[in-house]
Amino acid sequence: MILRSIIADNLFQTRKIRLTELPENGIIAVSGSEQSARECVIESVCFALFGHTCVSELSYQGIDGGSVTLHFSLDGGEEYEVVRSIDRHGLQCVSLRIVAESMELLEVDQGVIDKLIGFSYELFTEHLLLAVVAESDRPPLSKLMEYRDQAGQQLQEKQALLSSLNYRMALFQGSGRTIRKAKRGLKQSNFFQGVMFLYTLYLLLAALSISIVPESTLAGVLTSQLMAQYPSWNPAELSPLLYSILGLTLLLAFTWGLCLILKKRIRGLLQVPEKIAEALAGLDQLAKNAPAEHAATRQVLREKLLDATALPDEVQHHIEQMMPWVELSLDQSRAALAVAERDIEQVEQGIDNLESRLGTTQEILSEAAIKRQFIFLNGHYASTLLADLMRSRGVLRQIWLFAETPPEGEEISLHIQCEGGVMN
Repeated sequence: MILRSIIADNLFQTRKIRLTELPENGIIAVSGSEQSARECVIESVCFALFGHTCVSELSYQGIDGGSVTLHFSLDGGEEYEVVRSIDRHGLQCVSLRIVAESMELLEVDQGVIDKLIGFSYELFTEHLLLAVVAESDRPPLSKLMEYRDQAGQQLQEKQALLSSLNYRMALFQGSGRTIRKAKRGLKQSNFFQGVMFLYTLYLLLAALSISIVPESTLAGVLTSQLMAQYPSWNPAELSPLLYSILGLTLLLAFTWGLCLILKKRIRGLLQVPEKIAEALAGLDQLAKNAPAEHAATRQVLREKLLDATALPDEVQHHIEQMMPWVELSLDQSRAALAVAERDIEQVEQGIDNLESRLGTTQEILSEAAIKRQFIFLNGHYASTLLADLMRSRGVLRQIWLFAETPPEGEEISLHIQCEGGVMN
């Protein structure tokens, strides 16, 4: 059975369907942003043949009811036209005629149509309409996998932030007092280094003044000061002074090296609270639903950490207060990941189900010795079967694909767009 034309008025979500001169072979793509509008074609065909709907409830737009005229051809080439109408009281009337003989429409019962087309309502909905109605609003598999990857990445990032914060807090708990001592030691070492540098510079100036211009006032003042500090010192001999300068220079170099090592160690220790300050900033991502006062407290703690004045206990107390919000955020990410994985599993099951139903469809139609038959592929899952179906479609010649956008990479025999309740 091949569909040749579909004309419907005031049925379902569209006021008018005018699809004529439909191609007998190939892909007929029905696209549009509104899924309910796209499905009106399916519902119109199902209603014309069986008087029932298969996706949505039967509805009509006109005050006097609605009607559908379906023109189709069978294997032998015979063409038929079935007209079914429904009035405002819900009463149906179905008529049939042979197109070639230009017969008038004859009112018939449902059994005549079932026998003529060779399949029942149940076979149509199960094997000629490949769709997963319950999942019709779900994004396609590629999008679901993208959502799953994003949810997994967000969860990993949150867990990494929390792990980093806990690790650094453990270091901070053990080194909080040492950090404060190290900071004081850094100041003391800088002071001691400065004093030694100035004293060495003083002795060097004294030696130069005494040796170069011994008659100058500065040389006299320096000589008096040195003799006052070292009574046994002879101004005529500079060797002890030079030895003192050399010794102090070596001692200065040694203390300078020690200070560099101490500074490096202190900087390493000071990185602990700095890293914790960075990790605390990550709590803004982990606990977005926390009260605003927690953010203010966190800002104060970050400033104190950078100044090395924060106590480990007060930081730990704040983190413990934030943990319920952190756990809530982690639970939300875990739930999003679980939903995405569940959706992917259901999509894959839906695809497997459609593949199984498609195989059964082809077997049923082959056993019935049908040479040409239409099939409806509806929803995201069904489009994944299109490539395989085109390669080995057997008796399935007229393939209707209902999707938001037409498929890429396949030759489309006819593209139908749904807009504003009208389909052309």
